[in-house]
Amino acid sequence: KQSTEGSAVKENAAFRQELQTLSSDGGLDFTRFSKLRYNQDELSKLFADYNGADGGTNQAFEDKNAGPSHTIFTVAGSIYSMSAETERSDVSGSDSGISFDIDAELEYLLKNRTIGLFASFGMETYSTEIKVVRQISNASTNTMVNELRSPSFNVVVGARYHFNLTSISNLFVDAGLGLNFPSTSITNDGYVISNDTFTPYRNATLEAKSNVFGVFSFGYQYGKFGAAVRYQMPKTIHDDNNIKISYTRVGLQLRYSFN
Repeated sequence: KQSTEGSAVKENAAFRQELQTLSSDGGLDFTRFSKLRYNQDELSKLFADYNGADGGTNQAFEDKNAGPSHTIFTVAGSIYSMSAETERSDVSGSDSGISFDIDAELEYLLKNRTIGLFASFGMETYSTEIKVVRQISNASTNTMVNELRSPSFNVVVGARYHFNLTSISNLFVDAGLGLNFPSTSITNDGYVISNDTFTPYRNATLEAKSNVFGVFSFGYQYGKFGAAVRYQMPKTIHDDNNIKISYTRVGLQLRYSFN
């Protein structure tokens, strides 16, 4: 594009005529030049077809250090399917639900444009109630209830590999290790039903502890927009001699990058 005398920006299409003239001996259809765009993908394909028109071969040479390394700042929102479980000695219970995340991520992309190192900070929200039922007798049951409430916070570091499709689009896979910091305790109440009599009781709350978890993603990026399927390995937020509480999440992440 070029600026004209009236300060309007117009496309400079002279390169099409010059390329057509220079490649006139290659047998290329002239209609290919009328809509040719000045970008690496289209020009590379044109040159490859021209070089191969007489049976020749092509070999692409790329300076992997040509592109400087740089950082990419990304904000992301996720929706997850969440599965939580409580294990109490000889009995267990589970519950499932929906949870949400919002994350801020910084990725350092190396010069080869395929490998990146990233770090993210995010907040997750969830609400789930796990019931564990123990049979006391033929006429009595003891139901223990654990309520998990948000929010909690995650710090994740990891590596990402980009399969570059074009100059602005790529598939990617990544893996990371995270630290989870719950901000609320876990209720530990329950009730006994005996001969149709309902008797509630309250126990001391359980401490929700910080924990380490793994995360894996597979996604697609086009320009500034991206999406990924993300799996978080079990987060064990409480574990003592009697009770173990953990949850696992898998979901869809939507991404917007400032790069």
